[in-house]
Amino acid sequence: MRLNDRILAVDDNQDNLTILEELLAEDYTLMCVSSGEEAVKMAPLFKPDLVLLDVMMPGIDGIDTCRALQAVPELKGSRIVMLSAKSKLPDRLAAYDVGAVDYIAKPFDHYEVMSKIRAWMQMIHREQVEEIWRAADKAEAVVGAAMLNLASLRDTETGDHLFRVRWYAQTLAEELAMNGPYRALVDSTFRDCLYRASPLHDVGKIAIDDAILRKPGPLTAKEFETIKTHTVVGSELLRAAFRKMPTAKYLEMAADIARHHHERFDGSGYPDGLIGQRIPLAARILAVADVFDALTSKRVYKDAISTWEAAGMMGSGAATQFDPVIVKAFDGRFDAICQAHTRFAAHCGTYDGALTPFRAHLDSAGRPAWLVEKPRERPNELASEQIVSHP
Repeated sequence: MRLNDRILAVDDNQDNLTILEELLAEDYTLMCVSSGEEAVKMAPLFKPDLVLLDVMMPGIDGIDTCRALQAVPELKGSRIVMLSAKSKLPDRLAAYDVGAVDYIAKPFDHYEVMSKIRAWMQMIHREQVEEIWRAADKAEAVVGAAMLNLASLRDTETGDHLFRVRWYAQTLAEELAMNGPYRALVDSTFRDCLYRASPLHDVGKIAIDDAILRKPGPLTAKEFETIKTHTVVGSELLRAAFRKMPTAKYLEMAADIARHHHERFDGSGYPDGLIGQRIPLAARILAVADVFDALTSKRVYKDAISTWEAAGMMGSGAATQFDPVIVKAFDGRFDAICQAHTRFAAHCGTYDGALTPFRAHLDSAGRPAWLVEKPRERPNELASEQIVSHP
């Protein structure tokens, strides 16, 4: 899977690469290479979302490079845009024939390059959100609409939020796979399951009354106890789905995340009061991602705070609310996270539009109130917990 901001630029002219770096490096994760051979070697490792590929290069030219990249399994879903001084119709058609999705003539206009890249990235992002709902629809089909009413979930969880949380969680997982004591645990299988499971973390909110979920003011103690039940409900729903689809391993992880993403590292969380590494690793990662997004997003009951303020709060919560190893990973990727936050804010609402086609066929099955299991009360709940637990 990819993190939806990676661009591979391939050109034998260093001046062109310098221009692209000046245009793109601030907003995207950019890798520049100077030959088709190097592109074919590095692309499976870098996993770009978009490839900007020069046509006329020594050695393997752009057409053959495009053909080779299309055959790389890790690049499924990547888009290739050709850059060339050859702009006649036969040249463009030759590029399209080998799988290029767009063609930009040199000398290229900076505004055209930026506009086309933004458009393609937004399309990729929309497809990612559609993938979230397709996975959820699959679980619904197995468990049954009466149990897992995704129409309600779509009303309470925006595509923007689910997309951002998955992005942050995946970024943390990639850092943990490279540095720290969890390297052996956060392998490619773990990261793939996390990618699929993380958007389902709050599926249990289908059992919570809309008046509570959408309440513009602080929750009462009774309302907070009610909303806490979404962890148990979500876990039960996802475990039911996993029992019927045992090969879908991500559903098992999703059930763990749904139940335990509000546990706290010091044991004062809910619903089970787990402490430290007894909390599943995926849930510990998701907790950091979810809280950061909650703090930096405007909700009906609060304004957003800055990424720097949020980072300070995350640091203060290390070893109490959060696993300190994961907070360290957050610090290690903070620049990339801030960059992504800025980009997400600029495209707020883009991903919600992707949900429309998936609403039309859903029924209006009632809320599964019979599934709600009250978790035992925990002493010393912090006021800040209410902020990050409220949708």
